[in-house]
Amino acid sequence: MFNLLFNFTRKLPIHFFCAKVKKSECKDADELDAKLTKAIKAEILKSEEYWNSFDKIIIYYDNVQKALKRVLNITFNSLFSDVEVRKVTPADYRLFQVADLICTLELTLSKIELGLFSKTEDAFFHGAHEFKKEYWRKIKEKEI
Repeated sequence: MFNLLFNFTRKLPIHFFCAKVKKSECKDADELDAKLTKAIKAEILKSEEYWNSFDKIIIYYDNVQKALKRVLNITFNSLFSDVEVRKVTPADYRLFQVADLICTLELTLSKIELGLFSKTEDAFFHGAHEFKKEYWRKIKEKEI
């Protein structure tokens, strides 16, 4: 299943970015929201021309982390004039599953960089080098 989703993702005409914030470095939810907002805004502004090429931006979110939904809504609406947020059920929407896969791969790369790559991940991906070569490098091509 993983390889099917991975190959499906590689063939899609998509682009992504991941805004990273360490929750452990935030003293409270307000600081986390502020750091997330700044990180997302910085990523958007890096590729502002890309975002401005769309007439409308639609954000699909599952409402699991309401604070993140609020941050996305506020950030995108402060930068663009036509933004819509739609609730989605992950099982019913393939692009949502693709987003989860990309976030999982990004997290796995972070774990490798921090020396936290588990034995299970090592066995699944056949080592950190193979993960970077066979999975991360191929997905990174889609990064904005």
